[in-house]
Order: sequence, then C-alpha cells, then structure tokens
Amino acid sequence: MEEEMGRRPRSGAEFVDEYRNMLIQRVPSVMGIADQLRSKKMIPAEIHGNIQTEKTSQDQMRILYSVLDSGGRAAKEEFYEILKTMMPSLVSELEAGPRTSSEEKPKSEQYLGRYIKYDLRWALNCLDEADLKKFKNNLCDRWLDPRLHRHNVERIRDNMDLANLLINTFNARNAVQVTMENLRMIGCNGTAERLKRVADRSFFSFFVDENREKLIQRVSSVMEIADHLKWRGTITDEIYSSIQTAKTSQEQMRILYSALDSRTNAKVEFYEILQMIKPHLLHELSGHSDIFSSYMPTLTQPDTKDRSLMDAEIFNPETVEKSQGDKITTSYRFLCHHAGHFQCKVTGLVFMMEGEGEVLYKIEPWDTQQLDGLGQKTPAGPLYNIECFKGPISHLHLPHCEIIDGTEENKVKQAVAHFTDDNVEIITPLQVTSTHVIIRIQGLSLLGIISDLRDLLFKPHLINAQVLLFYKTLAVTQSVNVLYIHLLPGNIPTDEVIKKHKFNHFIQTTSKCQLIHGRKYKPSCHPHEYQPTLSLMDEEIFNPETVEKSQGDKITSSYRFLCHHAGHFQCKVTGLVFVMEGEGEVLYKIEPWDTQQLDGLGKMTRAGPLYNIECCKGPISHLHLPHCEIIDDTEENKVKQAVAHFTDDNVEIITPLQVTSTHVIIRIQGLSLLGIISDLRDLLFKPHLINAQVLLFYKTLAVTQSVNILYIHLLPGNIPTDEVIKKRKSIKYIETTSKCQLIPGRKYKPSCHPHEYQPTVETFDIDLHLTSLNFHATFEVFLDCETKNARIGLLDEYGREVWEPRRVFLTADTSAEATSPKVAAAVKFVDEHRPAIIQRISSVKEIADDLLSKKIISEEMNNKIRGEKTSQDQMRILYDGLNSGGAAVKAEFYEILKVKLQSLVDELEAGSSKTQ
Repeated sequence: MEEEMGRRPRSGAEFVDEYRNMLIQRVPSVMGIADQLRSKKMIPAEIHGNIQTEKTSQDQMRILYSVLDSGGRAAKEEFYEILKTMMPSLVSELEAGPRTSSEEKPKSEQYLGRYIKYDLRWALNCLDEADLKKFKNNLCDRWLDPRLHRHNVERIRDNMDLANLLINTFNARNAVQVTMENLRMIGCNGTAERLKRVADRSFFSFFVDENREKLIQRVSSVMEIADHLKWRGTITDEIYSSIQTAKTSQEQMRILYSALDSRTNAKVEFYEILQMIKPHLLHELSGHSDIFSSYMPTLTQPDTKDRSLMDAEIFNPETVEKSQGDKITTSYRFLCHHAGHFQCKVTGLVFMMEGEGEVLYKIEPWDTQQLDGLGQKTPAGPLYNIECFKGPISHLHLPHCEIIDGTEENKVKQAVAHFTDDNVEIITPLQVTSTHVIIRIQGLSLLGIISDLRDLLFKPHLINAQVLLFYKTLAVTQSVNVLYIHLLPGNIPTDEVIKKHKFNHFIQTTSKCQLIHGRKYKPSCHPHEYQPTLSLMDEEIFNPETVEKSQGDKITSSYRFLCHHAGHFQCKVTGLVFVMEGEGEVLYKIEPWDTQQLDGLGKMTRAGPLYNIECCKGPISHLHLPHCEIIDDTEENKVKQAVAHFTDDNVEIITPLQVTSTHVIIRIQGLSLLGIISDLRDLLFKPHLINAQVLLFYKTLAVTQSVNILYIHLLPGNIPTDEVIKKRKSIKYIETTSKCQLIPGRKYKPSCHPHEYQPTVETFDIDLHLTSLNFHATFEVFLDCETKNARIGLLDEYGREVWEPRRVFLTADTSAEATSPKVAAAVKFVDEHRPAIIQRISSVKEIADDLLSKKIISEEMNNKIRGEKTSQDQMRILYDGLNSGGAAVKAEFYEILKVKLQSLVDELEAGSSKTQ
C-alpha cells in the first residue's frame, strides 16, 4: 500500500511514451484504434490509408506512433483513452507492472535499460555452457561495490533474467562495462567488442529518442542532414521533398523524426550525421545529463557491418557490400537474437531459427547448365545464395508465385534445387502453402525453386505476377519522357529490380496481378504511344575492363576480366561466358575473319565474331559463345553449328557439347582464335530467320546544311553493340529497342515516311560485317534540321513489317560518350559528393549561367535557381536538373567544377580515394 502511495501519478501521454515498444508488439487491432482517431480528427485520411496498407500490426503501430509524436500530448492522451476502452486488460497489466526499483532511478536511466538489456542478452547467448558458468562465477567473485550475491545469480532462470539483474545492480551504462570486462576475463574478446558496438548503437537510438524535443527546437540545418540521409538511402525522395517544403526548421525536424521512427537504423545514422556536423550540440546535450555524460567517453563509431533489426516476425535486412577486385557484390544480412520464425521484408524468405545466429544471403543468376540432367525442370523463382555463420536454420520458406487452389488438375509440381560444388540435390518440400515452399535444411549454399517444364508447356495457368513502373526524364530539350513497364513473376524482390534501374525513378503503386507464362501482353495507355523493350533481369555478371596497347602508330583495344574464384562468368559487352576453374586473368578481343581461313573446310561459313582469347593466369574449362540462331527443336529447321579454333596455320573444328537457345558451349583444350561456323548449305537451301539487331546512329551536319543523317545498321544479334559504337564514335548512338528477326541474304528497306533514304533496298549480309569489322551503315535517312523525333521501322522487300516502327528521339543524350568511363567517373563524383557540393558551393548562379549558355538547363530552371535565397537551396534545384538531364549533363557540370572550383574537386576526390 505504501508502495502504491509512493508512486508519482503517470499521465496517459507518459504511459504511451514509456510503453512504446510493448504497445507496438502487443496491440493487434490497430485499425480499430485508427478508425476512432480519424473520427476524432486526430489523424488525417492519408495516414489512415498508410496504416491500412501495412502488412503487420507492428508496422501499423509504428506509423501510428509517428502521428502521435507529431500530434503532441493531446493525441497521445486520446490514444491512451481509446486503449483503456478497447484493451483494458493490457493497460492494467502494464500499469500494474513492478516499478519500485525503476522509480528509484532517473526516468532516462530506466529507458536506457530497456534498450541495453537485449544487447546484454545477445552477448550472454553467445556463450556456451562452460563460458556462461565462468562468467557467473566472476560476477559473484567481484570485490568492488556494488556486488552480486551468489544466491541471486543462481536463482536466475535465463539470460534475460541475468541481463535485468546486471542492469538493476550496476545501472544500464555500467552493466555494459562490467559485462565486457567479464567477457574479456574468460577469453571472449570478440564477443566483448561486438557487445560494445551493439550497445553503442542502442545508445545512439536512445539519445535521439530522449532528446527529441530539444533536437527539434535546436537543429536548424535540417536540409543538410536530409541531404546526407537521402544520399545514404535512409529517407525517400517523398520524405526529402516534404522536409524541403516545410516552412520552419521545427516542422522539418518533425517530418524527419516521423521517418526516423519508421525505418531501421535510421536513428543511428541520424546520430552519426549529428556527430559530424553538430558535435558541439551533441556534447552540450550530453553534458546536461549524468547518463549521457558518463556514457559518452566510452562510445565508438558504430560499425556498419554490425547493424541489425529483429522486428517480431518481419525484419528489414542490412545491406552488406563486398569488394572483389573491380566488382562490388551486395548481400543481405540478418542478425537473429533468439529462436523463432523471421521473414525478410525485402525477399519474402522466412528463416526458422533454432537460436541466435547470423545469416548472409543474396540472389544469384541461374546458370543455363545447372539443371542439365534433371529432366524437364525449369527455374520458378530467384536462386538464393545463403550462408549461416552462426546459429542453425532448421527450416527455410521460399516464396513462390503459383496460385494454389487445391485442385489436383491445376497442381504444379514444385521442388527446391540445392547446389553444392558440382552436385545438385532435389529437395521435396515438407509443405507448399499459398505463398511459400517449405523445406527442412540440412545444408546451405545455392537454393532455388524449380517446377516441371511440362506444366508450363501443356498446362498454361495463371501465376502471381507484378507490374513495376519506372520513369525516366529525358534531356530538358526533349518534348517527351519515358515510362518503363516491367512484367515480372511475383516472387522477384522489388528492391532487386530497383537496384538494377537505380538511374530511373521507381513509381510505387499497387503492382499485383495474375499473368500466364508464355502469353503475350500489351499496355493500356491510350492516348500515349508505346513500344516493346529488352528483357529486364539480365544475367551479365561482369563489366570487362578495356585495355589499350600501342603497336607503332596503331592502338589496339582488348577486354580484360580478372576472376577471383571458380564459377561461370558472363561478359556484359560480348555475351561470352567463361567457365573458370579458379582465379585467373583473361584478355580477349574481336578480330576480323580472313576470307581464306575456312578454305578446305567444305561448305562452312562464318556465323559470329572471331574472338582472340588469352588466359594469362588460371584455366578456362569451358567457353560459351553467343550465336544468333533461333532454336525450335525441329530437325528440319536445325542448323549445324560448330566452333573453328585457329592456331598458327592450323584449324580445328570443335563439335559443341551443347547448343542452348543463346550459346554454343565447348570444352577448352587451348585458346587463341575461336569463332562459330555453320553449314553454308543451310543458308543457301534452307533460308531461315536469325536473331538480328537494328542499330541507329545520328549525325548532325554543319549548321549551313539543311539536313542531318540517321544511319541504320542491320547486324547479326551476336555482334556486340559496343564494338559498333567504338567504330562509329564520331557520331551519336541512339539507344532503342533493337531486337528483330531477319533472314540472311534477303532484301530489306526502311520505313521512315516522309523522310528520304538511300539505297532503296539492301541485302542483309552477315559475312560482310564479320570479315571487315567496319560495320558500315546499311541505310542513310535524311532528316530536316528541325526534326526532333521520327518513326523508324524496317520492311522486307515485299513491304511487310519486320521491325515495328520505333519512335526515335534525335536529340536525346544517348551518345557513345555518355557510356564512356570518363563520363561514368564524372557521374559518380556528382552523385557521391551531393551533400558536400550542396553545402560548399556558393557561386551557384555563375555555374547555372554556364549551363544555360550551353543549353543544358532551361531558362525556367535558371529562374528557379535565382529565386532561391540560399546557395544550398539553389544547388538543390540545380541537382533536380542534373538528375533529369542524365549522364552528359552531370559530366558537363563536373567539367565546369574542375575549371571554376578545382581545389574543391581535388579535395573531394582525394577524400574518396582514401576511403576506398
């Protein structure tokens, strides 16, 4: 009774703040509460809709809390009253909980303890039985006050009890130090260091929460912080824009806090940025509280590799980047703190953990040979590379995209392929739910869902799919922009697609639909025009390095691939696939075929580029050369293909191990000159379609001329586009959807009315391009200088359409230079140093004048820049123009910076090189 009388009365708002984490986890009927708050006009309709679209009650509660935080005390009091009505038992349980020990501590100390206890439990869970016993004995043997009595230690039930005992005895800030000391005494130094970093992260989040009101009032440079957070990907473009349009710094900070509350590790990153740009404010706020001032000296910068989130059953994984030579691979990382089921919010994978553990996983491309020998099996979902470094995964749930209706006739046979080294195991699922295929895990590595190809061919059926939209703003001189529509299986993670298209703007909308595999679809977008595109999820693995070598007055160019481990590697430029047995270095280039090389080989003709390949280090076991035949498995249409291998004056004909729909696969005994050949009689007596491409180049003539020229090139599909661009580097390459199917030896003509062209018709000649490598244009189209876009197509000699007319933009920034390493480096600089450039460039108007004089930005944008009061806001407007203008615009901006602000460019580039 005396204990009850001694308590300080607690308001409803204080209750809502104090039990934030518990309420997020334990309130299931969030929509009922949201409905009442909306009826009382405590939350807007937009936020109510956002709450409704979230999948879990925990995520719904987080959004609700962001509104309560911005709504102030009145909103929290109303929320508390609704809770008392709807969930009286939960409110009573929380209010009746023990508070005597915590009341004796400062309130902030009590809150910090709630953050720290899970970190302590994690560290204790890392200990085996013997180490845990030593740890407890050391605690009892301490001779410094305060001391722990042995009977109290022996009475604890689990590691959470021990964590609470440590906090109640030593307080939160000292409990971490005592635990670290004891861990080092028993030889667990690694765990001690990890605990230090994890506890630091908890403190950073706690500091940001505890000083919310003070930071809202005192942080004035909110946009500078937002710039850093946007660059790190912590806040979305939408949140950034909302912050930018808010009238006061306090409003900006409240919007920022709502984003911090809803995103994992955001508060940690916010704290790091404050450390960088507002260290004096942090020091001042820390000095006003014993808990902060005593903890601050022990803090270290958090290790980005250690960030994690355990969010009930759904978690946001950490992204981990790893450098392998010139290539950076990205994986997802999940730190699990206890046993249970945990679903990845990005991929949909569900891990059933038997205890604390660490999981690394990423999506790999399927290899065309991986399912060889398994009968009619085909991939039915992403291929996941999963590693569990600590703690066992007992079961794995892989998301599928089948529609399960329970009828046997519509049932699709699904299994999981498990690849280890050169072996493949087919795992029969324990269960297939409406969303996942569930398997028991015996070992990890590469795992992916497969299904029976016959089900797709002979039982066409709907699957869960998705429609994703990306928007590209063309150069400011263009009259149109482009919306890209992607049709994908439902189990491909959206985030993976966004990463592939990071230079376009992803438009978030309701994307779910049901489609039939193999069926044709078209968009409904009247009155707007559309055209088909290339496939989205390409499987290229590396971008080769370009190596130039001087031979007298001539400079030869080769591709170089540095391989760091065994595996299959596809060149993004040429399409070649190297099967490497280990670490190695490959140099390769395309050579012109000699007209006499095939003499004496009968009726054989060239059917693809001739590659000169050298493996300087490490063996290539197999080589996949891209062909351009259309494989339909019918004997009468089958074209005999082989590979010619030239060494000195000898030629060897290599019979392929396999011919897939895209490649001819051979085993390598030696290297040098290798190229695909086919039977000339097939071309002469069995004329047939092959995969081809239509490439466009645009030349602007002198200003005195009244016309410009568009060059049309008809080429086999296996000639690398980059090789043609190199040959035509003096004129502008126009990127468009280039795939088509043509018949070698047949005549074609352009469709380009009302524009003139020459010649009238031309033969599609493969041999001409392969023997000269000059890649001369097939047709020239003459266009008025005022023409900004044209519709270009291709007809056969009878006037039938073989390449549907494309709308071609003649002034778009699609030149070869836009893809050069120099331009790429400039784009990287402008993107990477955005926060610093915004803060440090004061002469924005002068730079804008230069860009305007070169017609890179519009008069309207220049006026908007001049209308802003601060140089930072001027730069933000200018960045909008740079992002919409594309690579060439950023490259021009970079060149201006080098002229006007060379010292700043040098400083930023030097800083980047040190961090690499």
